[in-house]
Amino acid sequence: MRRFKQIASVMITVVLVFNPILSFFSNNEKVLEASEETNVQEENVKELDITKARELALENSPEAQKIRIQLKQLVVGVDMAEDRHNQLEDLQDDIKNLEDTLLDIDPDFDEAEEIFKNMMIEIFSQIDEIDIEDSEAPFPNGNEFNEIDFEYEDEIKDAVSELFAHIEDGWNNYLDDVEQAFDDVDYEDGLDDLILEVEQKKRELEQQKDLAELKWQQGQEKIMFQAEALYTGLLMMEEALDYMDEAMELMYEQVGEIKAKREVGESVDLELDAAKLEKEQLKQEQQSLENQYRDLKRQFSRLLGQPLNTEYHLEPIHAEMEDYDINELIDKLLGHGKEIEIAEQELEFAKDNLEWMEDNHGKNSLECEMAELELQMSELNYNDTRVSMEKVMRNVYDEYKETKSQYNLSEDALQVQEDFFEGILIQEELGMVSDLETLEGEIETEEVKMMNNLSDLQLFLAERQLELVSEGFLTENILDQINLDEDSLEGNGFRNDMNDNDPAQNDGLNNNGFDSNGDGFRKN
Repeated sequence: MRRFKQIASVMITVVLVFNPILSFFSNNEKVLEASEETNVQEENVKELDITKARELALENSPEAQKIRIQLKQLVVGVDMAEDRHNQLEDLQDDIKNLEDTLLDIDPDFDEAEEIFKNMMIEIFSQIDEIDIEDSEAPFPNGNEFNEIDFEYEDEIKDAVSELFAHIEDGWNNYLDDVEQAFDDVDYEDGLDDLILEVEQKKRELEQQKDLAELKWQQGQEKIMFQAEALYTGLLMMEEALDYMDEAMELMYEQVGEIKAKREVGESVDLELDAAKLEKEQLKQEQQSLENQYRDLKRQFSRLLGQPLNTEYHLEPIHAEMEDYDINELIDKLLGHGKEIEIAEQELEFAKDNLEWMEDNHGKNSLECEMAELELQMSELNYNDTRVSMEKVMRNVYDEYKETKSQYNLSEDALQVQEDFFEGILIQEELGMVSDLETLEGEIETEEVKMMNNLSDLQLFLAERQLELVSEGFLTENILDQINLDEDSLEGNGFRNDMNDNDPAQNDGLNNNGFDSNGDGFRKN
């Protein structure tokens, strides 16, 4: 019965490990419609390796598509601000030209010509009022022009001169009024302020666009790492499910043998009932794992932009087992890290903005004071980013070393188990063990192989995270969500097996992760 408790514990471990994966990657996903499941008529099978998975995620994931749209919006926003800025500058030029035209107006100008006509009408009306003798005659002193008596000539000239002087004064007053009107309206300062405001907005949008492009580079790595994590998670679940199929075979063999023993009086009903109960519990846990595998696969399909019913044949992956030097990793991070590069770019923008505010608003302006505060904040953020990223680098490096150590232990445990199983096979040939004991030894060996493969996959992700962080990309602690940590491994016999020369004889399972009721299942 100890062996079946160990089998059940292994499956519980897998469930505990992958529950966080599902919750992590489903936080930002909408609930899928039930019709998407029930309307599927046939399944698609897709051959896939991890490189292709990265490419599909980067090309088709909803997050990537949203970011691309946002980048385009920023580009359009910059173009709109540039267009608005140009329009205001054109308007400023048009107003200036109009002002110059009015102030340098020509006598032939239409309005001046109209005023002149009105003045001439006034002149002739006043001439008509002059009392001239013998006004009935077309000419006072004769019928011919050369016979005119010009005794009123001086009087007419005086009247005309007075009117023309009045015309000149009126016109000068008119021009003075026009000039005063332009002086009274502070349109130039208002328009200048508006142009500066639009230019400032354009600068902000350009800076946002540049920063967004830098962050998109980080976003691409994040999306591809999500694809890698899901890809690896599916492989881990497939490993566990394959093992559970073999474990179920052992369960059925066990129940059959107990039945046979009971028939000859070598077993009691209680033992058979307990075996049947464990078999049913194992089936339920296996079904739960299969459901979570299906859900994880649907999340994977959504990330890759594939039909939700797609079935995958995933190419295996393995850790590269490279040796890393922490000092070299930190130098690489601080010198070329993307997160630090973003903070540095923000700092440069803050310096440029302060200089621009000083030039356009003055060093004593409120705008300049605000820009100085933003610069101080950017400097603090830059320094803090360097410190925090170095801390992240060291933590990830420690996690990598621990994961690598676990993998090495799993390699040792596998070697011990394989040697042990070789001994069982020899004993079987000599008739010293039963077929059931041989099958049990085979299942134990498959279990250790599975845990070794899981450690290999974990190490692959740990290596990828280490590489990404050294390049300055934050992975949002995705590995923390899927790591086979010590708590989740308690009770499966894996850690104890790795440190025991006889993993098949390890009885530590009953003291790690099981309740005293002896049912072999952890209370969560």
